[in-house]
Amino acid sequence: MEALEYADYGVIGEGEITNCELCKALENGEDVSCVDGLVYKNGEQHLITAPRKEIEDIDSIPWPDYEGFEFDKLLDAAPSMNGMNEKNTVFMLTSRSCPYSCTFCFHPVGKKYRQRSLDGFFAELDYMVQRYKVKYLYIADELFGYNMERVKEFCRRIKKYNISWWAQFRVDDVNPELLEAIKDGGCAVMGFGLESADNRILKSMRKHTTIEQIEHALNLVYNAGISFNGLFIFGDIEETAETANNTIQWWCNHKEYEISLAFIITYPGTYLYKYACEKGVIKDKVKFLKDGCPHINVSRLSDEEMTALARQVIELPRLHCYELVNPEFYAVDYRMAKVNIKGTCAKCGEINEWRDSKLFMRNHLDCVRCSQKHSVPCPPMFKRNIEINIQKLLENNGKYAIWGITEYIYDFIKRSDVFNNDNIFLIDISKLKQGVTLQGRIISDPDVIHREDMETVIISSPIYLRAIKDQIASDYKKVKNIYSIYDLVEPVLKHGSLT
Repeated sequence: MEALEYADYGVIGEGEITNCELCKALENGEDVSCVDGLVYKNGEQHLITAPRKEIEDIDSIPWPDYEGFEFDKLLDAAPSMNGMNEKNTVFMLTSRSCPYSCTFCFHPVGKKYRQRSLDGFFAELDYMVQRYKVKYLYIADELFGYNMERVKEFCRRIKKYNISWWAQFRVDDVNPELLEAIKDGGCAVMGFGLESADNRILKSMRKHTTIEQIEHALNLVYNAGISFNGLFIFGDIEETAETANNTIQWWCNHKEYEISLAFIITYPGTYLYKYACEKGVIKDKVKFLKDGCPHINVSRLSDEEMTALARQVIELPRLHCYELVNPEFYAVDYRMAKVNIKGTCAKCGEINEWRDSKLFMRNHLDCVRCSQKHSVPCPPMFKRNIEINIQKLLENNGKYAIWGITEYIYDFIKRSDVFNNDNIFLIDISKLKQGVTLQGRIISDPDVIHREDMETVIISSPIYLRAIKDQIASDYKKVKNIYSIYDLVEPVLKHGSLT
């Protein structure tokens, strides 16, 4: 709560009952200490009430007030993440929590795994399809594929809707019978928590899976023509140069899977967070939260080894990825950095078309025939505008920083000469990326803004735009101009904003 500064009340765990009881107490002038599942300010103190019991019957929870939140406006934009590139995509739950306890994971809605009845789920889906013309369903469960008989029944029932869907599975549950069922039911993308290609790390993470199971599952899914998302995360407590290299080598030997690479984030509530606090890696909990839980080193890797690994994590996904053959771009939306893309699959030769593809997001384009993933190409007109606007900023503002170094930004820097300028500084909040050299440019910590007396910052990661803006407003008050990477896409560069 100290990290939130201005909040008077916080809800811990599931909020449906707690919110109602809190509002009732406030309206009636009652003592909020009687409300379970609450943290609140009492003078200079923060007090926590008794834990809120998990809601056993999640079918009893009312549906969200979709109309009250003008949900239809949200459906006008495609998510542009995890291979989801359709408008009218809705997010729904069939269960809450997860029966596993991985060291890097936390369960915000309680530790007990509970499933909705399929009757209850499909009643809500009927409403969503009728009211919002749903085209794509994102099942936002922490783990969807837990009870295989339930999954099969789900597939039989959802088939009639003729909509595509995404869901999270475990590799040790994958078999030909499951794949046949979900493919017949319209599953477009399977999500997997892969985490590592070294069994020692998987054991340390308490994953209860093995690299042999990962290899078996991904081979089945890939050959079945179902797209999937997977992620390797580096930096477990037991991670060494050897274990990290094993995962990197396995990734390089299976480039066709397009598995994402990242570092573990030590979120509060996880075993890793408690470990980092106990070992003194996290010294200031409030600052750590305000900084957005940046990457830290809790592993057995030295800082030098971690820096070398960070370079690979940034570079490899763009060096070894499938690219569309002869991509064409039309229906360009400069303001939102969206475009329709037509191109030929690099694997099977199928001509595909994707509408409203958003750039600079962690996303990919899946072939409709073979499900091969491709990187999202940057249209030449976007690249040209960005280069022109970056040059204008150099002429008008002198030094400036580009905040947020993702693999997409790295690829852009690699393909453009405009970044080869000593007045452009690359920065990232991740301590693991700081010190990495990309195309001759060193990634610095954000305090370089102070050291170099900069007044202009370009935020290159759209999903963190608000958080980075807030941090700049709090910690770097001399900054006068803030631009999103989307601002640079437009033909005419507008004045940077601090709001």
